[in-house]
Amino acid sequence: MRLDFFAASVDLLPSIAAFESRHAVKYLLTGMFESATTEMYSSGALIPNLGVSVHGHQASEQTYMVLDAKAEIHFREIPQRQGGSLYSLDLLRNPNWFSLTPAGIFDGRFVIPGGIGTTSKNSVAEALGRDFAREIKKRFTKIHNYYVGPNALRLMEEGWRLTLSTQTSVEFDLRRETDFTESGL
Repeated sequence: MRLDFFAASVDLLPSIAAFESRHAVKYLLTGMFESATTEMYSSGALIPNLGVSVHGHQASEQTYMVLDAKAEIHFREIPQRQGGSLYSLDLLRNPNWFSLTPAGIFDGRFVIPGGIGTTSKNSVAEALGRDFAREIKKRFTKIHNYYVGPNALRLMEEGWRLTLSTQTSVEFDLRRETDFTESGL
């Protein structure tokens, strides 16, 4: 399951609140770490820079593991060739989560897409992810393969670029069908 969206924090907060009213969850920053610890939040509303793109490129944005608040988390130790170890949160050891990549506004003129998804066939992960996706779909406008939050839609109408990366050509920006016909594309 995968759902991609363009959103600012004000777009995400109502969906997060509705989802969390039914599910006690926690959000953990994913990645490779020097110790078996990571940033953890009891609510998506507490995620620093929620709805703000950190890097201006979808593939580089911070991603959070979303799972039941009582679920244990397990890090996988990864020995390094030059000595020492790094620690990773990993699907094999933590199958019951879905990912949230908030992304969002970058540099006062771009909106970078975020998304949610699951990569496992775990029924708990799929159910949580589907429920979060349902909340996004209720509040966002679908344009092509993306869901666009109300604030992100307003920014698009004001001329902001909704794009995968600040380095991507303007011709690949998200537009409504009417934008294509008016521009002759």
